[in-house]
This record gives sequence, C-alpha cells and structure tokens, in this order.
Amino acid sequence: MIRPLPTDDYETAIEEYPGYLALELDECDLSTDTPELLDFWRGIWSAYSETLVDEYLERDLIVHLPSGPSSVHITADTKLAPVLDQLPTFDVYFASGPVDAGPASGGGYVICLAHKASMADVKSTIAALAVAIRADDKAVRDQLSR
Repeated sequence: MIRPLPTDDYETAIEEYPGYLALELDECDLSTDTPELLDFWRGIWSAYSETLVDEYLERDLIVHLPSGPSSVHITADTKLAPVLDQLPTFDVYFASGPVDAGPASGGGYVICLAHKASMADVKSTIAALAVAIRADDKAVRDQLSR
C-alpha cells in the first residue's frame, strides 16, 4: 500500500533517502539512475500501458519471482509506481512536496528498495515483471485482433 513519504524534511534531496531508486512524477516522467527501471519504463511499460489506456483495460497478472509468485493488478490509468508497490522488492511512497510550494510543484511517487531487498532483487523482479507483461501484452493484442 502506498503511503505518504515518512518525512517532513524538505531540505534533503529525495535521491539521498535510504533505498531511493526512482521518482515517478504526476506528469508521467521517471527520474532514476537505475538502468533496469529506466529501460523497463521507457520500453515495455510504456507500450503496454498505452495499450491499456487505449482500450481502457484492467489486467491481473502473476509475476513469477524467485521468492514465489506475486499477483499484480493493473488498470488503464495505473502508473508504474503502484504496480511496483505490489511486489515485495519495492516500497513506494507518495511525496506531495511542501504545502507552501505552490500549485505547479506537483507530487510524485518515490520508489525505494524494500527492507532487506538488494539491487539483484530489483534486477530479477524487473525481469520477471517484463516476462509477465510481455505475455499479457501478446494475449491482449491477440484478443483485440480477433
């Protein structure tokens, strides 16, 4: 479950928080130095989510992680961060920003490593999610072409 970012420290850069991996902004932009996340977001996720939006679909996937299967629910308007939050490798927080920052400051999802997760877990989780999404994307496209 996505929770508010547990801090009111607006002086520390978000990238300096423990376990920080990425920031997904309201405007559908991902800021990260984690190549696996960025490549996945730009490629597989972008194409898949576009199909879901175009067809206004909801999907339930099983992601086969090394630790066992994990279910993921995706709707047409789901961003990547809420999907990652359903997987045990990630903790996702919502950062609304300072209340006095003004209307253009916007909020975003802060994607972090879950407690005891490693970068190897990130790589294997993203790879497993990619497999599940590729399979579902093919099933959706096959169904739509009928």
